[in-house]
Amino acid sequence: MNKKLEEANHRLHEKYVPAQGPTGFLEIELLRASNGVMYDWYNNGWMCNNYTDCLEFLHDFGYFKDVSYVDLAEGNGEHLEDYMYAELEHLITVIEDLEKCSDFTVSEEDCRNEEYGLSTSDWDNLCFEEEEDDDDYGYDDEAYEEQEFD
Repeated sequence: MNKKLEEANHRLHEKYVPAQGPTGFLEIELLRASNGVMYDWYNNGWMCNNYTDCLEFLHDFGYFKDVSYVDLAEGNGEHLEDYMYAELEHLITVIEDLEKCSDFTVSEEDCRNEEYGLSTSDWDNLCFEEEEDDDDYGYDDEAYEEQEFD
């Protein structure tokens, strides 16, 4: 992330995003959601935490459309870094323009609301799909385990 974008993101986040819970403004909630998705990518390579709620929230308002649940589950973010930066930069520009005239959209939206994204069990199923029973040598481990030995 370039220094200017990082500083603007940090300033807006510090100024408007509470320690927990929704922000009270739609545009700031979009910033909160984008920071959640991007933070998890850079610190965990996705795959660890369920940020599908934030991603679906962003999708609903036209952001991060090229990022999918599968990308989050499989940690496929490297090819999306420039795209995510561009989306964040656009969002920050919108917020800074609205900030000049104090014209944020008042909203009770919460990007971490369970209405959005996958449930924990659906996320776990997507992330931890069972692999085939055949190992690299062609053995069927399940069939071996079912055998009775005397």
